[in-house]
Amino acid sequence: EIVATGEELAENHEHRERSFQALLAAGVPLLVGTDASIPAVWPGSGYVAELKALLAHGYPVNQLIVSMTSRAARVVAGDNADFGVVQTGKCADLVVVDGDPLSDPSLLFRPSLVLRGGHVVERLPAKP
Repeated sequence: EIVATGEELAENHEHRERSFQALLAAGVPLLVGTDASIPAVWPGSGYVAELKALLAHGYPVNQLIVSMTSRAARVVAGDNADFGVVQTGKCADLVVVDGDPLSDPSLLFRPSLVLRGGHVVERLPAKP
């Protein structure tokens, strides 16, 4: 059994923070995404947690949006990706928020409308 002490966990956190800040300072382009479904983790929850962690550690919101959209599309599908940007002839998959997420990044976690293939995605009612 491997068990980390509180001191080891704190050192690891500090190392990850320094590494992340070094990546930011160097202008390394980042992507946002998930590896795959993990048992006992609600789909999408890891993605939201990643977004919140990046913002909390100083990743600029404008770069976060690029990392979630056009940059991710280019990495997945190349320069001719038909998604990742709002442009005529591209897939009409959009997450719409009420306001400016550059001024209020929390809006990214409260979409007012989601479109997939140009069609509105209906929200399921919250479970009690």
